[in-house]
Amino acid sequence: NFLIIIIFISVICTQFFILYKYSNYTHYDEWVGRGLYPGIAFAKGFDLYEPLTGPHATSYGWTSALFYSLSGFCNSPNLSISIAFWTNVISFLMLITYLNSQFLSVRDKYSYLLLFTFSITIFSLTLLDDVTISTAKIHSDVPSTIYLILGNILCTLSLLKRKNLFLYFGTFFLVFSVMAKLPTLPGLFAPLILYLINKEIKLAGIYLISLLFSLLICLGFVHLLYDLSDYLYYHANQTNSWGWVDRHKLFDGRGAEILKMSYFEAIPLLFRFLIMYIQEYWYFVIFNLFIIYSYLFTKNKNTVIFVLSISYFLTLASCLAALAHWGSMHNALFICNMTALIAISSYLFRLIFIAKNLNSLVFTFFFSLTATLLSLPAARYAMKSPKIENSPYQQAYDYL
Repeated sequence: NFLIIIIFISVICTQFFILYKYSNYTHYDEWVGRGLYPGIAFAKGFDLYEPLTGPHATSYGWTSALFYSLSGFCNSPNLSISIAFWTNVISFLMLITYLNSQFLSVRDKYSYLLLFTFSITIFSLTLLDDVTISTAKIHSDVPSTIYLILGNILCTLSLLKRKNLFLYFGTFFLVFSVMAKLPTLPGLFAPLILYLINKEIKLAGIYLISLLFSLLICLGFVHLLYDLSDYLYYHANQTNSWGWVDRHKLFDGRGAEILKMSYFEAIPLLFRFLIMYIQEYWYFVIFNLFIIYSYLFTKNKNTVIFVLSISYFLTLASCLAALAHWGSMHNALFICNMTALIAISSYLFRLIFIAKNLNSLVFTFFFSLTATLLSLPAARYAMKSPKIENSPYQQAYDYL
């Protein structure tokens, strides 16, 4: 047992050292200012949506700025960027840990050791894909995804625990997610689908009313701080109006043609993007279909994971629509792919605790080893990271 704990501590220290070195690249990311400036502006009390006198802060929602607002209490760009990076890391680790803590059959120190090691493993896995690597980048996709998943979890727990308080907080986070980035909007229907499947008509009604009240409260807050008309002007213009991209590869836009057409006219194009997506990420589609099937037609049910799988398919449509517009990058799929990854990984974690004669230390050792192996590509990349003292943001700040 002592040896396993030593290995666990070593793995955790190694993982955080790798992430520390990896975070240096964030200081050289040309997009970090776009994601971080709204958080700094929010912390300093600036008007995020002033259309006339400026400065123009963001076209995204204020809840994304709220997520990164801790970075606004720093006295240098380097410290602000570092805090934003670790906000991403810690938030995702807490989210995955909280979700999977619902499946612990035994709550002792060894189970929690296993739980945290598993969370580290899943985060290490996100750094291996061009879409989910956005967990290490500063942009509105991260807070919107965290708000969406957390909101769905809380709304599901309101059904399982029969406590409406979970529902009230859950709907707030769901509204936060939409205000952070619009493609999360279809994910709001996931709890409603769950309630209707379980014939919880009353709870479905409470959910809709709570969602409406949460929206009104958030809009009231926006009106007091920024003026509602200015906010709606900027937030409505999030919808990409630069045209659809007619291409035959999911991410490669070379030689693509830009088309001007309505969403209805774009249905054949979106269907092509769906086929290209299934070809690239077939495992997300198949495993989440299996999770939904197991909930509906077998005794092996898990309500929380079911809702996340439903949310994945709902947001897949809006994320593909975003990707099919000119100027979109890999991160357009982050919301749906991250939701899919967390749903699948949580399903596997639940299977571990269903098994009889569970040896937590053995699985802790296994996930410690797995996390280390998964982090090797990121470690090799991180060891070559430049020093943050020479970052362009810090140089510009020192010059000014």
